[in-house]
Amino acid sequence: MYGGTFLQADNIRFTDFRFIRGSDPYFFVHPLLAFNLLGPTISTQNAFLEGHYHHDFAGTLLDKVPLIKRTKLELTAGIGTLLVQDGNFFHTEAYVGLNYPFRIRKQRMKVNVNWVNAYTNLENAIASQVKFGFTFYNPQKQRWEY
Repeated sequence: MYGGTFLQADNIRFTDFRFIRGSDPYFFVHPLLAFNLLGPTISTQNAFLEGHYHHDFAGTLLDKVPLIKRTKLELTAGIGTLLVQDGNFFHTEAYVGLNYPFRIRKQRMKVNVNWVNAYTNLENAIASQVKFGFTFYNPQKQRWEY
């Protein structure tokens, strides 16, 4: 979770604004760095608060189901929220997904399918979409990118 504001907001150039990246149409992006159903990119020179949480269940839940255990599927879930002072903007989204880990030579990868659900107060609507993602294992950090 992080946030910020500018102390002298009247002297800020447009390039120094805080930009919150908009979402891609069908691709699931890194859930700790961006939102997946935000729409267009948002810029602000006022206060903002942004938070993300991602949990990878690995095989702890799906390994309990006998037939699914053989598929090596993994479950992930998470939530993200954004508060911007401009227009009292509020956006929150939650997702749940299935990952399939595999290996090509020495490189480990995961392909995932995620169902993302979001609410934005300006549109006053709930949006849902299925998104597809791809992530790598980082051997230096000994963890998945997401």
